[in-house]
Amino acid sequence: YKLSIGELKLILAISSMVNPFDEKFKDYIITIKEFAKLLGVNLSTNKNFYSRVKKASGILLSKRVTIHEKEGDFQTVWLSGIQYYDNEGKVAVSFHPKLIKYYLQLQKYTKYRLKNITNLNSEYSLKLYEALKQYEKIGERIYELKDLKKFLGVENEYDRFYDFKRRILLITQKEVSEKTDISFEFEEIKEGRSIKAIKFY
Repeated sequence: YKLSIGELKLILAISSMVNPFDEKFKDYIITIKEFAKLLGVNLSTNKNFYSRVKKASGILLSKRVTIHEKEGDFQTVWLSGIQYYDNEGKVAVSFHPKLIKYYLQLQKYTKYRLKNITNLNSEYSLKLYEALKQYEKIGERIYELKDLKKFLGVENEYDRFYDFKRRILLITQKEVSEKTDISFEFEEIKEGRSIKAIKFY
């Protein structure tokens, strides 16, 4: 998926309301006060915050997610509907039914406190945080370079590894280490003279 940092935080905030033991989705309601508190936004100095949340949630209606399965990939959208309660300052969101088996009846799933990611300003940092948090107890994770770039949504950018390292990896490393509950180091795995993979510690 490709989401901005604001859209991604909104999806995560709403996702945190899903009970994995439910049998079906319901409407998930988030108030502007709750979302502002989660993001550390001062509503008294951000009068248009509700409008920004409405805009971000509206854009999410058209954002696609690709799911990779053994039978092949399929695409859907995140949300099937949104109800705005302007007078009450809240939004009710419905996830698309195609996502149901990825949220409900799960035996294992990664969970972390949302406050750990609220200060992140980059979608790359947030995505990599999620990926590495899953392997926190294992202590290391290896990504093929092409898979890592695809996962971060930059598969058609940064032809030179030096640029990818400088603009994505090092900046993400600094932000995750300073603003979340984990930190990481990484090393480059070479094949000949080319970088084949990245090993994260």
